[in-house]
Amino acid sequence: MATYVEFVGSGDFTGDNAGMIRDWSNRDVSVLSNSVVTRCFEYGADKAYRTLRVPPLEITRLYDVNGSQEELDSAGVTGVTPDIGPSAFLGGGAVLSIKAPTDLIEVIFIRNADILNKNSGIVYNEKVDVRTFNDGYGRTKSFNFYTQIGNEIKLHGNFKRGDVVELHYYRRLPALNATYSGTYNNWKSGLGTLDIGGVATTYSAAADKTEASFDTRLAASADYWVGSEATHWLRDENERIILFGALLEVFIYLNDNEEIQKYQMLFDQELEELNKEEMTRKTKGSNLAMSFAHDNLL
Repeated sequence: MATYVEFVGSGDFTGDNAGMIRDWSNRDVSVLSNSVVTRCFEYGADKAYRTLRVPPLEITRLYDVNGSQEELDSAGVTGVTPDIGPSAFLGGGAVLSIKAPTDLIEVIFIRNADILNKNSGIVYNEKVDVRTFNDGYGRTKSFNFYTQIGNEIKLHGNFKRGDVVELHYYRRLPALNATYSGTYNNWKSGLGTLDIGGVATTYSAAADKTEASFDTRLAASADYWVGSEATHWLRDENERIILFGALLEVFIYLNDNEEIQKYQMLFDQELEELNKEEMTRKTKGSNLAMSFAHDNLL
């Protein structure tokens, strides 16, 4: 029997899960339609990402540096946008511009991961404001520093074509009802079905299991692929966050101030407990050492 925090059908927020929210809020479908409940689930997850900082939200992405226009010309590369440009910094160097990932919440660290050519790698420990970054006379503690301007992360230092930059950050997870994309490896791993002759067919049941046949079928229509619902840490492992977040949004929608306060407290408590658990984990098992920049203080 399902517990009060167990969602039924994973990301299906229009069936039993919507009914559960209606039960908790003591409202029927005439007041809380499926579309309203679905939006409340989404809004609750959005709000959780503002303050939740735990390992399941961490991810590392590698960025291969294209190079300056001169490097691209020298290599005979066309159709590639240069990502290294000149710097106004009087100490020399160049600026590398990287598109910030669309799921970025907060940067944890950035480093030049080309450790074979740059010894132990260069970590960008200094983040400066936009004005300091663009001020040639600006004072910085390190030659290697960065800033974020809009949806671009800009790094100052020495770069060359072929460098690899490692970005480790907290991210937003995919949508609560996200499904696995239509790729041959996903089909082979049993993460979806492919319509073959009008039948939803798993990889194991297919007569022709080649990647070529999969690609040909999918090219005929993307609708032939039906992906299984992807695993989701918030939905599958911390249901109370989604439950209390959705109910908070439901009562905001219903303009019920007493219930808003109750579920705001429950929602915040869940987030605080998880963050405290992570802080405890970080400080246990060894001596904790931290470094602080002491220069450029007001």
